[in-house]
Amino acid sequence: MNARRYGLYGALFGLLFPVLGMFLQSALDPAGGALGSRLARAHGMALMWITWTAPIFLGAVSALWGRQRDQTITLAADLFSSAQNLLSSVSSFSSLNTETAASVRETTAAMNQLGQTATQAALTAETVVGIADSAKKCSEEGLHAAGSGRRSRSSPSGSRRSTIGCATSSPSRRS
Repeated sequence: MNARRYGLYGALFGLLFPVLGMFLQSALDPAGGALGSRLARAHGMALMWITWTAPIFLGAVSALWGRQRDQTITLAADLFSSAQNLLSSVSSFSSLNTETAASVRETTAAMNQLGQTATQAALTAETVVGIADSAKKCSEEGLHAAGSGRRSRSSPSGSRRSTIGCATSSPSRRS
């Protein structure tokens, strides 16, 4: 787009050189005469033929400059589009990282809670096993005491008596 327009402007600007040069040469012509004859003598000079090439060269150079400008504008638009895409990708990546960090924090908190729950469950299980072992021992002692006939009697008032080695008590029997 700019190449044609710049080429046209360059050619029009270049056309000013030979036209102004012819009128300037005819005005400065020492031979004098009518304007037409002076313009004809100026047009016949070799230097004027060279100036008539100025529109061609200035048009070509301006067209090249316009094409270069078109390429620069296209490149700038592509770079701008790429920068916007990169910014979008970085924003998306940052958002994803933020979400991932939040998810990691939540998972860590859940794992910590799970670890505390597991510790409490282990302590409870250990307590239950201890009570079960104690109950088993008391049961075995009670069975052994009942089988061998050894009983420990309490006072004649008949309150409570305890089995051998157990912390639990049972009501006493009256004889």
